[in-house]
Amino acid sequence: MLDKKLTLTAGARQEDNQRVKKHNTYRATVGYYIPESGTRLHTSYGTGFYAPNLGQMYYPNNVGNEDLQPEKSRSFDIGVDQSVIKNKVDVGTTFFRTNVNDMIAYINDAKYITAGNTSGSHYVNLASVCSEGIENTVTLHPSHELTITGAHTYARARDNTTDGVIQRSPRNTGSVRVTYAPDEVEGLSVWGKARAASWSKTSNTAFVGGYTVVDFGSSYQVTDWAKVYGRVENLFDHHYYTASPGYATAGRGGYVGPTLTY
Repeated sequence: MLDKKLTLTAGARQEDNQRVKKHNTYRATVGYYIPESGTRLHTSYGTGFYAPNLGQMYYPNNVGNEDLQPEKSRSFDIGVDQSVIKNKVDVGTTFFRTNVNDMIAYINDAKYITAGNTSGSHYVNLASVCSEGIENTVTLHPSHELTITGAHTYARARDNTTDGVIQRSPRNTGSVRVTYAPDEVEGLSVWGKARAASWSKTSNTAFVGGYTVVDFGSSYQVTDWAKVYGRVENLFDHHYYTASPGYATAGRGGYVGPTLTY
């Protein structure tokens, strides 16, 4: 942070993969706060890299593809956050775009049917894929103890070569989170969250519809450097799919643990 208005961050990473050798990625962000109006402007740009895993290369029955190339991506976003109604309400909107070269995809196509692969399923590289969209958020502060945040994201992911919709990429996602930190118990925070997603139907995969699940959790600040937390994901054990029917996601799950800050 250069001053109370301007914030700059930058980071770089090098990955060394025995199959695809070394690759460098980086990310930079800029934020600027205007205290007179309660406005924050922000933008970021970064690159990404993903090497194919063992399952994608060597899955049996000719589903895997040993010739897969690593994914390389470039992404940026730009947005604005604004406080209104005497800091009781915060609204924000962000536009984002990601371009991926050689995206690794799992597809079904009759041309891959062989004696050893009767399903036609196969991992392939898609030459160029673009995902772009907009995220909108609204945060309410009814009191200093209670915070309510709603978010909605619309995303459009398409194959630049065929203009086809990318499978397993939800068109709409959203969430509502309520956080309560009572004055009577200093350090305690309790929250509940409902999250949802829906897909657009594509011509080459079964329509998986949408889902809504609820999570619940709490944390307690024991000392300045130690906090304990617990959470339950998919509280009502809802059965839903993010791929084709038959590929169910995890049911109810619980997690507890400490967080230490030095």
